[in-house]
Order: sequence, then structure tokens, then C-alpha cells
Amino acid sequence: MRTTRLVAAAVAAAVVLAAGCGDGDDELTGGSTGRAAAGTSTTTTEAPTTTVASTTTTEPTGLAAGPNYVTTEGPSGSGCTPGDRTTLPDGWWAGEITSVRASGVDVDLVCFFSGDAGEQAAAEDGQEFTNDYYVRNNNARTFRVDFSSTTTPATCVGTDAEPIACQVNDVLTLYRTTDTTGTTMLGDTALVPFPLVWVHVGGGSGDYIYVQYTP
Repeated sequence: MRTTRLVAAAVAAAVVLAAGCGDGDDELTGGSTGRAAAGTSTTTTEAPTTTVASTTTTEPTGLAAGPNYVTTEGPSGSGCTPGDRTTLPDGWWAGEITSVRASGVDVDLVCFFSGDAGEQAAAEDGQEFTNDYYVRNNNARTFRVDFSSTTTPATCVGTDAEPIACQVNDVLTLYRTTDTTGTTMLGDTALVPFPLVWVHVGGGSGDYIYVQYTP
């Protein structure tokens, strides 16, 4: 408000001086301001605007996002073992595939620790903590996981170490044939059979496999 008043006063003074002193005084008293205020047009040049196209990266959601790695303590996912149960309860379970069937796998469960929990677990075992994760396997017990459909979605890992969408059947084929063929292709991408996978159990049966990238 103070600035507006000062500008209005300056314009009024310029008009009065212009009327009383003539053109010669305009140059000394800011007469140009008075002329502009009286209606002389001015031209304003605006800087050109540039529109930058935005890019959106879609993050996986649901089971495709994988297990919950971050814990304040203890292993990621649903833990290391279901206790005395003979079947896996619902949840995420990490392990090594020991055998492959037509519609399922046998998994040797492991404890997968990440971040601070991994560093603590490695220290407890007297092991080095690297790559922000630590795996403990103190129990050779295996669990059978069957899938209601081999076309169920899954996550594989390609040779570029990036997770890619696949199906359970791709994972079964990969771990079934690796020893003999060495390579399983998904389109133009070669799949890599990393030692660890996560199996998700929902409603009593397997409904997702997530191959774990382990550098």
C-alpha cells in the first residue's frame, strides 16, 4: 500500500510540473512518467516460456513391489521359520529352491536381514556385512509351495540386474532347466537364476514368486 501511494504522488507531481514548466522541464522532473500515466502506450516484452514434458515412473504395487525389507529388528518378510507348522502360513518367505515340480517348488527357508537389522545379525554371527543385506541359514528344513496356476504373475531378474515382470511358469522353467541349458529367455531378455527367491503364500497356496537380486 505504501509503494502504491508513493507512485501515485510522483505521477501527480510530474503532471503538475509538466503543465507549469513546459517541455523543457519534463526531462528534469520525470515528465515521461506523467505522459505514460496520461495514456501514452508502452510496450512490454515478455520472456518466452518453455514447456518441459514431465516423465512419470510407475512403481510396482501390491505383490509386485516385493517383500517388506525394512524392519527395525529381525528378518525381513514373515521371518525365518513358521515354527512347528508343516506348511507355510500366509506371507512372504525367503529361501533357496531345492526342487521344482510341475506347479510348485520346494524351498529351503533362510533368514534375510536388511539394513541395520542385517548389520546386527552379521555381527552376531561373526560375519562381514556387505551390500546392505545378510542371509542366515541354520536350518535345512524345506517347505513345499504349490501354485494354483503357473500363469500367476511373478518377478524375474534379467542380465541387466533389473526386475522384470514374468510368470510363475518362467521361474519354474528357469530353475528347472538352468543346470542343463544354462539360459532361459523371456522375449529378448536372458533370465538369471539368483540363489534366493521370495515366495508369497496367500489363502494357503503360493500366489507370487519374487526372484531376489543378490550382488
